[in-house]
Order: sequence, then C-alpha cells, then structure tokens
Amino acid sequence: IKMNQRRWETWVPKDTTCFPGFGLVDVAGKSVTSRSDAVGCALCTPGHSSSALLDDIGRTYACKSCEPGSYQELSGETLCISCPVGRIAGEAGLSQCEACPPGSFANSVGLEVCQICGTGSLEWTTSRKVELHGSEHWIQVEAAVSGDYCHCIPGYFLDKDQTCRQCTEGASCPGSNQVK
Repeated sequence: IKMNQRRWETWVPKDTTCFPGFGLVDVAGKSVTSRSDAVGCALCTPGHSSSALLDDIGRTYACKSCEPGSYQELSGETLCISCPVGRIAGEAGLSQCEACPPGSFANSVGLEVCQICGTGSLEWTTSRKVELHGSEHWIQVEAAVSGDYCHCIPGYFLDKDQTCRQCTEGASCPGSNQVK
C-alpha cells in the first residue's frame, strides 16, 4: 500500500471534499470559498446554495449567498429561487422574499425593489374590487403583481395629471380612481 500511495491517495476523500448541499467552512464554522481557508464541510443554511468549485485537488462545493432578487428557504440546496411576482429580495442571503407593501407592486420575477404606484404619495395604494352582500368594496392588496392594482385610497380620485386628489364634497370616491 505504501508503494502505491500516490495512486490510492486520490481515491480517499479529503476533509475539504464537500458534496452538493454542503460547503467549505473554516475553523470557526463560517463559510469560505477557498479550500486553503477551509478545515471541513457543513450543510448550507437557508439563504444560501451549494455551488461547485474546481481546484488542483478536484471538485468541492462552497455555500454562496443567494443574490438579491432570489431566496432559498431550505438547508442543503444547490440552487436559489427567483422571487415570484409581487415579492422581492432586496439583499443577498435571504431565506424568504418580502411582499410588496400596499402602494407598490412587483410585476416580474427576481426583483430587488417594488415599483411605487403613481407619485408614491400616501394617497396611493394597491387595491381590488370585491362584492360583499351585493355591494362593491375596495380592499387593499399586499404583494400586488402589476400596476393595474394601483388606485387612489378611498376618499380620493385620480385627476387628469395622474395625481390623487381629495374627493369633492357631496361626491363618492370609493377607491376606484373614479368619482361617483
């Protein structure tokens, strides 16, 4: 065996030969991206994915933070997932995407910021019409998926300049951008 050490040595996994779902870690257990800084392997945590590295020793894996606009909620995964419409990830390493708050929307996957409705003033919201016991109501919508949900809040209407204006006395402004 000693005479063939060079041959069998390559067959024996090193402590820094990580498998998919795992990544290189240093003495403190923190993720590193270089085998020279590593002492072993650990399961990749939520907000990270396991990515292949190839060096002079061979293939190993490192845990990398999910890019802004993507997330990973599970441990030991090899891919990050783009945030769905209506949700965003504004920074790297998130385990969940955040819903766009009322008054904003995300109309495509993988976004880092929500798009603001209108001028962004407090009179803008995201809402949709519902019927309750035969009458029409407008309810606020979180995680809106398009600008079609952008409306003025109840008590305001949308003028020609695309500005939400306070409803005039005696009129009804239910939140549909219209004056009734």
